[in-house]
Parts: sequence; C-alpha cells; structure tokens
Amino acid sequence: MFYRSEFYYLESKISYYLRYYLISFFLIILSIVSYFIDHKIKVKITMLLVSTSIGLYLSEGILTLRYINSVNTQEKLFQEVIKKSGIKYDTRTRIQAYDDSIKNNMGL
Repeated sequence: MFYRSEFYYLESKISYYLRYYLISFFLIILSIVSYFIDHKIKVKITMLLVSTSIGLYLSEGILTLRYINSVNTQEKLFQEVIKKSGIKYDTRTRIQAYDDSIKNNMGL
C-alpha cells in the first residue's frame, strides 16, 4: 500500500490511501494496547468491533438493496410514461443496440 501510494503514483493519490493509513495506524495502536490489557476487556473490545462491523455491513446491504429497488421502480415508471405518451423510444441498452446492428449488417 505504501509503495503504490508513494512510488507508483508519486504521491498523487495520497488522499485516496489516507483512510488505509489511518486504519493501519489504529490497528497497530490497538494491538500494542491489547498487549497490556486484561483478557476480559480484550474479549469485550473484540465483540464490540465485530458487532459494529457486522451492523455496518448489514446496513450497507439493506441500503444497496433499497437503491436497486428504487432504480428498478423508476425504470418501470419511465417505461409506463413512455407507453402512455405514445413516444417511440428505444429501450435497448447500448450493447443490445450494437449487437442488433451487427446482426442486421452481416451481409455487408
């Protein structure tokens, strides 16, 4: 990580890697501190960090699924408006349109 940030990108992406530096620093400090604390406290800290991580990942997954559903709903509403208005609109993706144009121009 340090090599890529400092030498490969010539420090141009240091702001991108800053969060990884901070996480690494936090984990190093936590490991040094954990050497001096009691086993029960280590278990509690570990449970706190693991449960927080699981909660954050679950909330991110739920928000992602909601976003996907809202995009699909918006697309369906858009399709309904197009059908009601009578406007001829091509709903194919760029790849589908490209594939269809290749199929139509095979004899050229």
